[in-house]
Amino acid sequence: MITIVATLAVAAMRLTNAVREPSIPANAVVAILGIASALLILCRIVEPPVFYVEPTITYEGAAQLPIFLALLAAAGIAFGGLWALREENASLFSYAGSRSARRIRL
Repeated sequence: MITIVATLAVAAMRLTNAVREPSIPANAVVAILGIASALLILCRIVEPPVFYVEPTITYEGAAQLPIFLALLAAAGIAFGGLWALREENASLFSYAGSRSARRIRL
């Protein structure tokens, strides 16, 4: 849910031509959240939850179509964030390196 809200906030900032310049680009945040969401959903597909109904009966959840749609949506959000960073001629690693370099110099 956080990934969706962040993505919609970045889209709204672009539509309103917001001039605010955060220390970390909004597109990098969207890309990181999209990648994290896709990995969490993929873990849920690989290791489905086990529901305990009674001590002797268990029901294992099976991966169904909606979780694959969620995985596709999360991958699309991650791809969109990375693509927007590419349009800015930046990468996720360039911001991480510049921040740590500034801390070392201080």
